[in-house]
Amino acid sequence: MHFKAFRETLILFITKPTQSYVYYTTSRCGIESKEETLFVRGFTSKNFYLSFQAANMNCLECIERVIKERRSHRFYQDRPVEREKLEKLIELAMWAPSAMNRQQWFFVVVSGQKLRELIKAIEKSYDLILPRLKMFFSDKPKVINLTKQFFKNLGNAPVAIFAYYTPTGDDYSDVQSVSASIQNILLAAHAMGLGSCWMTGPVQVEDEINKILGISGKKLVAVITIGYPAKVPPVPPRRDCDKKVIWMTDGPEND
Repeated sequence: MHFKAFRETLILFITKPTQSYVYYTTSRCGIESKEETLFVRGFTSKNFYLSFQAANMNCLECIERVIKERRSHRFYQDRPVEREKLEKLIELAMWAPSAMNRQQWFFVVVSGQKLRELIKAIEKSYDLILPRLKMFFSDKPKVINLTKQFFKNLGNAPVAIFAYYTPTGDDYSDVQSVSASIQNILLAAHAMGLGSCWMTGPVQVEDEINKILGISGKKLVAVITIGYPAKVPPVPPRRDCDKKVIWMTDGPEND
């Protein structure tokens, strides 16, 4: 195995007795994208997922890029997500911080016929959140219509992760713990070339969802769609950042 690292490229040659494989990417930090990545596979019997951090990308730069490039995706390709990628998402979710290190999260990963059954239940939650949509987006009817369509078919997402917590009597802390794990899922998904969307609306039909999944004794926090993006969402601007922080620090910068 021979590595050649350049400023913004990394080429990996994996040589086998009968085949050679080349992975070439101009994407730093191993972030896959249609525009930046070319992956040539020799074997058809096995898929290789390889990601590498370019030599000049430090840890902070890598994290910053993933955070700023992540988007909420509502349109997905008709393409399955590899089991190993889903397992990695759940593994990284469980490395999130949690209140008193109780790690109260619980995940159900669903695809196929069971997901289609769940979509019928999730669609019902749209009517229950519609008053809030009208309140926040009264001047943006397109947003309301797109939301309705997304709740109807989850944007063709092949996988959905149902994120729960096991109640401990401290719901406030448990919800925060699961929310931290969801953020890990979203960031890890983007780093692996996947899209995701964090949905809280389906909580409105939690009882019906639990019945379909056979879940009891747990509280639903969110549903996260997972899949390969079919579109690149626009970059939403950050609003009033200077009005959303107060600095109360000591030091020469305040003189």
